[in-house]
Amino acid sequence: MSNFPSKWLEFTNHKEIKRLRVDINDTLSLKIQIATSIIITIIGFFLEDYIKKGSLCVKATLCILLSLIVILIFTLPSIIKYFRLRKRCNVIIKGKDAINIFDDEIVYSVLVAYEYYSSRQRIENNDLRQELEKFYDIEIKYYITDAVNKLNSFSASAISIFGDGENKISKERLSNVISMIDTIIEQTGIQVPSTISDDFDIFRQTTK
Repeated sequence: MSNFPSKWLEFTNHKEIKRLRVDINDTLSLKIQIATSIIITIIGFFLEDYIKKGSLCVKATLCILLSLIVILIFTLPSIIKYFRLRKRCNVIIKGKDAINIFDDEIVYSVLVAYEYYSSRQRIENNDLRQELEKFYDIEIKYYITDAVNKLNSFSASAISIFGDGENKISKERLSNVISMIDTIIEQTGIQVPSTISDDFDIFRQTTK
């Protein structure tokens, strides 16, 4: 399939494996939560007679205690995930580590757009040439717009995300990615929506 950016299929597979790992971890957490809840229910069943004999204050205390334990069990995975993200990077965008978004999503989108651009230059002169060029232009626009959108989401926290400090994305890498985006847009003539383009101009100024 010479007309598809196959160089990045392995990258896509890598992302899919990471997603499957997350799904497996989420499933394991759910199983632990369900098992623990069942154990608490069983314990509550055996303690039922003792609870009935206790005072209203004892009953209320036990009910509150068991409820808090269940709530803690179901929220603990999210709490652990949150603090792990915070430890690796000070900035979290929509629940994701900003560095991961840049490495796994923004860079990926730019490189796929380039592969489509490169393939567009090698289209054979046949009856499908015009439609194939249109297809590549649509795909290039999609991936470039996706990359620009994600970069724009960094604007509010740009100072914390980009720089030379620990757990930051170097400005050299950012400048390189922005240059690639600008070059692809210029060479292909695609039109990124004006609102997104305007926000991208502001992002450039913010990260200089």
